[in-house]
Amino acid sequence: MSQLKTVVALCLSAAAFATMAIAAPSTPVVSAAENSAQPLTLTGAKHIVADQLAEMGQAGLRPGHAEFDKDGNVSVDIVDISGLTVRHVLVDAKSGQVTDARTRAPLSAHG
Repeated sequence: MSQLKTVVALCLSAAAFATMAIAAPSTPVVSAAENSAQPLTLTGAKHIVADQLAEMGQAGLRPGHAEFDKDGNVSVDIVDISGLTVRHVLVDAKSGQVTDARTRAPLSAHG
């Protein structure tokens, strides 16, 4: 009978921990653009571009090579599923805004 009590206690403990894990508030994901206290990184810029492409419904495109320019902004190549560069964008280091590297117009699905 004591083994049964032990098993029941362990099961209840496991259930309680699982419930707490599910109910625990998750910490929000903050991008570099949302938190100006953190400097923009190459990876952060690629995430910003990937999020922008996803919002535009451009599933066949993804961020490729990225590098810093002299002003601290990040230049990111946008590549297709074959890995060919189809566009260049610039992620502003302060605002996180994504613009076309050539025209400086905000990134759009048709431009």
